[in-house]
Amino acid sequence: MKKILIVDDDGVIRKVCKRRIVGELISTDENVCLANDAEEALKLLGSEAFDLMVTDKDMPGMSGVELVKICETNYPSMKVVMMTGLATEESAALGIEIIKKPVLENFIEIIKKALE
Repeated sequence: MKKILIVDDDGVIRKVCKRRIVGELISTDENVCLANDAEEALKLLGSEAFDLMVTDKDMPGMSGVELVKICETNYPSMKVVMMTGLATEESAALGIEIIKKPVLENFIEIIKKALE
């Protein structure tokens, strides 16, 4: 069973993402973990293995871009999808899938593709 980590400082976005993933891709919510910032995400990543991380780009403290760079080095087999209200050259340069907020267009399709 695939494990997914969702990182976003907005609690509503975290819950909506988890609900959609559990409702459409994964049968149990035990395989979807939530973190409200990059620091909490790194603690979870240090104690559990995840197949996919879905992270917000702009968060207080460490940004999603910084988190992705750390994960590329320390967790190279984990796939990453970034959510943002404003796609930038910086996020595009990472070469990862981008989900536009607040609509979360194609959310499930992008998550399915990342888990393949």
